[in-house]
This record gives sequence, structure tokens and C-alpha cells, in this order.
Amino acid sequence: MVANACTDDTLERLVRFRPARYVQKILDGLPLAWIEVPIPRKSNALKQAFPFVRSDLVTFVDDDHRVDQDYPDLHRGVCAST
Repeated sequence: MVANACTDDTLERLVRFRPARYVQKILDGLPLAWIEVPIPRKSNALKQAFPFVRSDLVTFVDDDHRVDQDYPDLHRGVCAST
């Protein structure tokens, strides 16, 4: 996850969820890691995030997108079938 130029409480929520930013944690069987990118623009966020990718399959969801509650299971299913 990339916290990109956040002006809300996203960073505080991430710190409460998992203080160690760069250590992956398993959430419902999926690895989750996050970084902060203070410079706005999606292109900046993507450039900063790609060096941290450790998987062949990556998901992109913008802050204005809403995903179904089954999204982690669907993602895991795609990972298992590749």
C-alpha cells in the first residue's frame, strides 16, 4: 500500500495497524506492506512502490475505488491459479 500525499488519518491508521512499515504481514493470507510517499501524483506513488514488490501479481486500487468484501479471496484465487 502507498500512502500518497495523505491529508487525512491514513498514516495514523496504518501505524496502529502495523508499526513496522517494510515488514510484510499476512492479512487473510495476503502479504501487506505499506510506504509513505509525500509527493502527490499517482506516478510518484507507483515509482516509489515498485521496488518493494515481491510478487508476480500486484493489485492497484485507488483511494476513490471501493472493493467488494470478497476482494481478498478473489485476489488469492487468481494467485493460486497462476
